[in-house]
Amino acid sequence: MTRYGKLIALVLMGLIPGLGHPQDTLYYDGRYYVGQATRSFAVTEGGKLVMTSIVADIKVEAWSQNQVQIIEVKSIDVPTKTEARTAWQKTESSFRQEGNLIEVEGRDYKRKYIRGFYRVKVPVVFSFHVDTEGGDISVNGLSGEVVLNTSGGDIELKGLSGRVEARTSGGDMNAEQIRGKLTLKTSGGDLVMKELEGIITARTSGGDVELIHLKGDAELKTSGGDIYLGDIEGESVTAHTSGGDIEVQGVKSNLKVTTFAGDVDIENTEGEVIATTSGGDVEIIDVVGGVKTSTSGGDIKCNRISGFVEAKTSGGDIVVKKLLNTNIQDHHLDLETSGGNIELYLPPNIKADVEAKITIRPYAIREYHITSDFPLEIEKIKEGGYLHITGKGKINGGGHPVNLKTTRGNIYIKELED
Repeated sequence: MTRYGKLIALVLMGLIPGLGHPQDTLYYDGRYYVGQATRSFAVTEGGKLVMTSIVADIKVEAWSQNQVQIIEVKSIDVPTKTEARTAWQKTESSFRQEGNLIEVEGRDYKRKYIRGFYRVKVPVVFSFHVDTEGGDISVNGLSGEVVLNTSGGDIELKGLSGRVEARTSGGDMNAEQIRGKLTLKTSGGDLVMKELEGIITARTSGGDVELIHLKGDAELKTSGGDIYLGDIEGESVTAHTSGGDIEVQGVKSNLKVTTFAGDVDIENTEGEVIATTSGGDVEIIDVVGGVKTSTSGGDIKCNRISGFVEAKTSGGDIVVKKLLNTNIQDHHLDLETSGGNIELYLPPNIKADVEAKITIRPYAIREYHITSDFPLEIEKIKEGGYLHITGKGKINGGGHPVNLKTTRGNIYIKELED
């Protein structure tokens, strides 16, 4: 056998001097030199794996064995075996075991010709902490505490039970089938969360947020994206975006959503709804509960609302269709717009005290009026340099307060048809 042949055989056997461990291998795959180190540690359930100073992608999976297995792989793009061996030795991680604690410390190798990857397997009941300086992280199937931090990669989480905390400075985050307290934070990516149970806190500075199928509470925030919420059951859900739309479907929880520059669409919810936008329209449909909503520059439509409604806009129309629900006591209505019409639909059996007012300049060219299917006493009063058109009356003997105010707009009160 030639000297070169012997070298190749030693490489494949993992016995090249200087690789440091019988399970280490270095081989050429036709394009790159690939270094691989395999370490196995006997442990019991309830232990912890800690990885620090990692510059590589990491994939962690649970398995049925009482063992931690770590396979470190590096693709090294250099022209010779000697250079590949030197690069491997300079960047090889260190491994340490102390009882049920496994520690892995990587070496900083900010070199474009090296790309690292870890394949990790741990027992199901095990905790995992990792800090990477640039790589994707995937964790699947663990029951324990999971804490992840990467400076520049995506994070994928699936099938986890326990406290989970994940942060990335520049990637997307996906979480699926998580039970427990979940905290996600990214400075420049999207957040997608599905099939969760627990308390959720999620923030991104530059992406969209999607949350589907949650049993629990959630606090969501994005500085530059849209938010979608669907199929949630809990006590409290809050969502805020500084520059996007908000869409909600099928939420059984008290809900608070705000956006500074987008529309709000909410449908089929149970619980109190608070919805605010500074620059868009609001549409809320099929709510079993009260609604508080406002916009600084758009229309408001509330259709089939079974609780109270408080709606205010500075530059649009308001349309409300009110339903009665015997399980809800508060049915008051407070609608106000500074530059549009108010259109209110009331069920024929509602008991209400109605006060409606239109405020205009006396010399306004256009005529404004209050129109009602229910008996109201209409008056015109000049006061303080303005003309006030008012309408007052009791429906079915009076009851829930109904206050309607508009400036430079008409008011229509109509009987809701079945």
